[in-house]
Amino acid sequence: MPTLQFADSEAAVKNVIDHIAGEATRFIEAIDASVAQATVERQVIAMVGDWGRQLLGLAWSEQCRQVTADDIAERGLSAEDVTLRGELDYRWRVMTTLGAVVVASFGYRDRSLGFGSVTRVPARGLFPRHRRCRSSDLCVQWECRLGSEQVFRDAQGALAEFTHGAVRLQDNTVARHMVAVGRIVDVRWQYRRPDAIRTILTERATRDQQTGRPLIYTSTDAHMLRRYVDEGWDPAWKAVNGLRLWCVDRGSGQIIHLGGQYTFGDCQAVAECFDTLDAIGVLPANGDYGQGAVAQIVFISDGAPWIVDHVCPKFPDAVVILDAYHAMEYLAKHAAVLYVQGTPKAKRAYANMVTAMLGKRPKKTRRSATRKGHKKRR
Repeated sequence: MPTLQFADSEAAVKNVIDHIAGEATRFIEAIDASVAQATVERQVIAMVGDWGRQLLGLAWSEQCRQVTADDIAERGLSAEDVTLRGELDYRWRVMTTLGAVVVASFGYRDRSLGFGSVTRVPARGLFPRHRRCRSSDLCVQWECRLGSEQVFRDAQGALAEFTHGAVRLQDNTVARHMVAVGRIVDVRWQYRRPDAIRTILTERATRDQQTGRPLIYTSTDAHMLRRYVDEGWDPAWKAVNGLRLWCVDRGSGQIIHLGGQYTFGDCQAVAECFDTLDAIGVLPANGDYGQGAVAQIVFISDGAPWIVDHVCPKFPDAVVILDAYHAMEYLAKHAAVLYVQGTPKAKRAYANMVTAMLGKRPKKTRRSATRKGHKKRR
């Protein structure tokens, strides 16, 4: 089997280590007490980023080398049958959270086929998204997190700011490549990890007064969009469904967001999303997160039949309730049926039902109005 070496040197790792030691020594020797702290910090981050990029490039190149060596061995090729491709086309530039990293793919030309020789790049399996997205998985996760919380153009600037200028997506902005990235985003990135959810439920979440189990809330709803087809609005509608998962901090009463997602599709697609959350442990159907943490699932919905038929059966032990807005909407319809809509009797019946459901509103203290146009003098 041919010996695969790095394109630059066999001692690439040792060279990087010597380079790091030399730069660190020169930096300490040249330090000046008059230099501002922020300047020193930026210089250190720039050096650490450079070292990290070199080590990351070597690490990924080593993975590519191992995959290529295994492929050559499986094919039973000799040294005469293999020619490594070191051209730029076979060196990949990947944007990472440390900045741009160059990776040697260790592609090789298989000459065992004679005139029909082909070039093989087994390491493509290590970077399956590289043709569509030139960012690393972790960098894509950062982009998605920033892109979900800010305007995309602001997200791109924030990403460059937080990485001290190392990550710049000038040729492939967050806004443009979110479309491509959206196809490869792992649903796990949109929710907290199951172990993190378990910790939050155990230590912070409110609990059921009867069973003492931590409460975790989930909901889904659909927004119908009209589609513009052939220069006109097609009567067919397209559903945008949102899923959300959260709990409530028992100390502060603040909502703790655990994750969420949007999807295009019908009720079957939404049901499949909940199946996925159960499979990856984000929302177990029985509420069991392991290590004794068994949550009480509370499903909040608007009472739509498709939710009751397709989603609720997946969580047999869940408590299913209406949200306050839709509950009051149903109460108003009920009062309108019992009494004439808009009459004082119907309004009084509706007010009594809402009070029974939500309790009495606290009385507002009236403040004396401030007189305008008059200033008292001492």
